[in-house]
Amino acid sequence: MMIKAEVDTRQFSRAMSQYLATTKRDLADATNRIAFDVSRWAIEETKRSDKQAIQSLNKKEWWPKYIAKRIGGRGVGATFTRKGQSRRVHFQGNFTRAQARTVSAKIIAARIRSRAFIASGFISAAKDFASRVFGEKRVPRRGTGGSEKPTGRGIPARPGTKPVAWIVNTALNAFKFSSRPNAMPVAQAALQRALTRKTRDLQEVIRKRLARTAKQFSAR
Repeated sequence: MMIKAEVDTRQFSRAMSQYLATTKRDLADATNRIAFDVSRWAIEETKRSDKQAIQSLNKKEWWPKYIAKRIGGRGVGATFTRKGQSRRVHFQGNFTRAQARTVSAKIIAARIRSRAFIASGFISAAKDFASRVFGEKRVPRRGTGGSEKPTGRGIPARPGTKPVAWIVNTALNAFKFSSRPNAMPVAQAALQRALTRKTRDLQEVIRKRLARTAKQFSAR
């Protein structure tokens, strides 16, 4: 089942409509170029968005209680490496302060990695649009954190009077049964920031075109 991200597209839609009304390009091609920009910027915006905030979670007053609850409930697993050997340990119930610190570091690292994985979901979408727009699958790797399995797709707009392009991030499916339900808000925030960037970009293009047109008329 596909769940639509809830983002505010009002300003973006107005800017895009104005842009499409003034462009000489094919509407579907213009739409796909815009979708390419939004998807590649979504990669950057998902990035390390709150990396510093995540790293500082262990300084929050409520964090020790959260760690104790995680360990005391269903428990938390961790892998220890010492002198070339590693072993898997599962904490539950009573625990030492050192064990709590280990679990805390594991949870923080996992939250940082999740940003990278969510970002990777936009990579395939950007590649699909790049293939349609540029004839090649070029997309910046910045902000992905080196995630190995990018999942997502871009559904290009087809020729018509009202072309529509879809950006699909299927990486969110990995969080469907997760105990951390914040994957969608992270993706939505990234898309919102990417749309805001593209809105400003389109507004600047429109402003320059109107200024050029006004100059041409005044010259007559």
